[in-house]
Amino acid sequence: MALARFGSLVIILSFAGSAGVAQPSPPPPSAATRARYDTAYFAWQRGDYPAALAGLERLLTSADGDRMLEPIALLTGELFRTIAVAPDGQAPRWSPDGRYASFTTNGGRVTNVIAVDRDSIRTVATISGVSLVFSPSGARAAYLAIDETPELRTARALADSLMRAQEFGRFHRQRQEVTRLEQDAARIMVRDLRTGSTEELRAPDLAKRALAFGADGTTLHVVGGPTTHRARTDIYALSTSSPPRPISSGPGIKANPLFLAGGMHIVYTVGSDSISILEVASGATRTFAGTSPAISADGSTVAFLARAGSDFTITAVIAGGGEPTVIKRSARPMATPVPSPDGRRIAHAVMLRDDWELFLIDRDGRGDQRVSREIQHDVLPRWLSNNRMLAIKGEPRHR
Repeated sequence: MALARFGSLVIILSFAGSAGVAQPSPPPPSAATRARYDTAYFAWQRGDYPAALAGLERLLTSADGDRMLEPIALLTGELFRTIAVAPDGQAPRWSPDGRYASFTTNGGRVTNVIAVDRDSIRTVATISGVSLVFSPSGARAAYLAIDETPELRTARALADSLMRAQEFGRFHRQRQEVTRLEQDAARIMVRDLRTGSTEELRAPDLAKRALAFGADGTTLHVVGGPTTHRARTDIYALSTSSPPRPISSGPGIKANPLFLAGGMHIVYTVGSDSISILEVASGATRTFAGTSPAISADGSTVAFLARAGSDFTITAVIAGGGEPTVIKRSARPMATPVPSPDGRRIAHAVMLRDDWELFLIDRDGRGDQRVSREIQHDVLPRWLSNNRMLAIKGEPRHR
């Protein structure tokens, strides 16, 4: 509740206690205590938090309070130690290796990088830049540094005045102008997080929208397009010794590139209703109607959403070839299809009546099964291994 109330950015560091020290098991609580805990537990699960908290507080002050501390803290989310990192932090992002994290402050215009080592946090860099991405190894980070030109300062000031005046239509149009100027003025910077050294990768004629490292972490890519032609973007490979090299082609706004393991294929969105799979070596591109693409960690499988009339569908396709296969079709809304690391199963969310629940289905469309049964929403599944998932529970306003 403190997160929603104060807006602080916190990082969970470790479980309470120490696994390395053997401790005697406490005697089990009495049957009466277990029954009182069950009553509070089920009140919590059905969303009756005042009744649940009152019951849990009575348990903690009872003779069995010490024995019930851990299960109560686990239920409420307070078993884990947290450290406040910033009172106004937003947009947290972890490096793939878990050594670093980043977040933004100052309305998103300053990016902060911290190193996380067991139970300590160290500031690595405070950057006047946006859109930071980590390399796969976590050793480098790339970001867009935006020079504050007089034109950009004037455009920002006008946008701020329109917001204060609550002229929201003009404000949104002016924000688009600010974004255009930012993309034109942005410089692409790469920072070595170990040494602090930085270098610029020049792309003077491009409006820069986003950055992404390739699968091997060697090549940095920028999503952007000519400053004189806003109706098209491409994915460009960057180098210190040569101009940006486009690796995508064709009309449309390309975005959200995903680099498959092995570096042989790239998946990206085109506009708001299509996805493409690009074979890097040949440049061959396959495009499908769909949204929300996701890839397996081994690079074998791509899954995405689509519509068939009024129905929702989940499609799976082998990245290296083969036709896409509709593996699930439903009149109920579906969302966030995510392949397992080996690509053999697809986790996804289905809205059953009033709330989202999680399901699994095999890549060949068999074995459809429900895996969550909660009164609250279960959403945004992520695979920890081929047999374990992590998901978010609760309404968006509670996250």
